[in-house]
Amino acid sequence: MWEDIFKKIYENKIEGLGILPHYEEYSILNIANWIIENFGGVPFYKSYPLPFKGKKHVVLFLVDAMSYNTFKLVLKEKKNEFKFLGRNQFFPATSIFPSTTANAITTFMTAKPPAEHGILGYILFLKELGALVNMIEFSPLFGGKGIFEPYLVNDILEVETINEVLGKLGVKTFTHTHSDIVGSGLSKIHNKGSNIKGYKSLVEMFGMVYDKLIDFINKDERSFQFSYYGYVDGIGHKYGAKDYKYKAQIYWFLKMLENEFLEKINDKILKDTVIIITADHGMLESH
Repeated sequence: MWEDIFKKIYENKIEGLGILPHYEEYSILNIANWIIENFGGVPFYKSYPLPFKGKKHVVLFLVDAMSYNTFKLVLKEKKNEFKFLGRNQFFPATSIFPSTTANAITTFMTAKPPAEHGILGYILFLKELGALVNMIEFSPLFGGKGIFEPYLVNDILEVETINEVLGKLGVKTFTHTHSDIVGSGLSKIHNKGSNIKGYKSLVEMFGMVYDKLIDFINKDERSFQFSYYGYVDGIGHKYGAKDYKYKAQIYWFLKMLENEFLEKINDKILKDTVIIITADHGMLESH
């Protein structure tokens, strides 16, 4: 199946520009819409054709800047070290345009493309403020961390979040992210309609997701959990995507995922649960 998807994705390739987002079916936009459809909602765009339907629990792990090719390379080189990942299904997907964290994660959290949710890049000129604004911290480019938040956090996002959409369907939602960005302006707008909790380490993150999943199961509540991990992106920007540390960071995320989360998921839990591991965008070195 993945070979057919690759073929369709590459049909969107333009020489000199690269591969365009496959909004028609095979992008992160479509993954977000699958989540809505899975819980009985009406998707805004066509859903990614994941071979699952009507699951009671969805857990989405988003690894910032984890490229598909490096992900597959890690699994190939370390295939004897992974008990679970090697026997699960892999589906290629494009990002959106522009493929930066601020607008890509907003697409995940609204199931809408950037042209609709309005977050079009990492740095935007907002004429209402007369300034270039960092769209993660809601800050001017130099100093004044978060000073624009009071003007933006309640008004900049004019569409519902996926949490608000799922809440109307009776689905409980929860967000896990780094403790140091829980209070960022972008996290606040993404978290509308949900609860958020910060973590300090991978062990804590996977433990929190697992504990919350069991809590939802015990209460017989349908649930969606979103868990964000950003250190792959940080390593990639600092050292480059070809550096061994970038690949090693992906390896250790996947290794900890198996050891601290997947090993605890028994068949009874898995029957009603879909676990999605994806990225907001990949990473390439440029000169």
